[in-house]
Amino acid sequence: MSKEALLTVFLICLMALAVPYVFRANYNTRLKKCNEKGDLEGSLNILNSRFYVYLFGKYTSLSNKLKLYMATNDIPNIEEITNQVINGRFSKKEKHEVANRTFFFFINDGNKEMCKKLLDCLKKVAETDEYEFDRIMYKMLIEHNASEDDVSIVEDMLSKLKKQHLKSDKNIIGIIQYMLAIHYKDHNDKKKSEGYLNHAKQNLKGTPYHAKIKAME
Repeated sequence: MSKEALLTVFLICLMALAVPYVFRANYNTRLKKCNEKGDLEGSLNILNSRFYVYLFGKYTSLSNKLKLYMATNDIPNIEEITNQVINGRFSKKEKHEVANRTFFFFINDGNKEMCKKLLDCLKKVAETDEYEFDRIMYKMLIEHNASEDDVSIVEDMLSKLKKQHLKSDKNIIGIIQYMLAIHYKDHNDKKKSEGYLNHAKQNLKGTPYHAKIKAME
């Protein structure tokens, strides 16, 4: 093959790599601008376009739409996309990402049906410790029937986290304290419930749980 032919092949390969990159960059810029302006319709038009799905993949399109719907608290569409992913032909990692992201949302929303579906999914795709914590959270906050063993596990987890003194654990400590406050409230132990609730209120400022705690006072 001549030098000219080799150069032509090289340029064609270069174009094949460069063109998708340019389109991806363009889509990302347009999407960012729509999100910054709060243009939900514009963002969804981009994410729903066939070419976007072709360039980025179906999961990326669904994942980004899920973020938008969660930001606007659009429960029907959050349910729809969550079901699409956990019941669809997606990887274990992708299912775990969506199930983990939406489980806490549906716990906060009190959606028993979706929480049960997500627990079934997490049992298959999550690590055992993560699944066990989510299972206990569901028992405490949705079904209100956690066992003594469940309570012991959560209290032991709280003790270990508090000893570590990590700022990154502040929210998870607050969530555990909130879980225990609800549990002891259900069992008419006012002193323990109020104690955990007061600590949870401090650790969960700026989260949806803070409003729930304030409403309980």
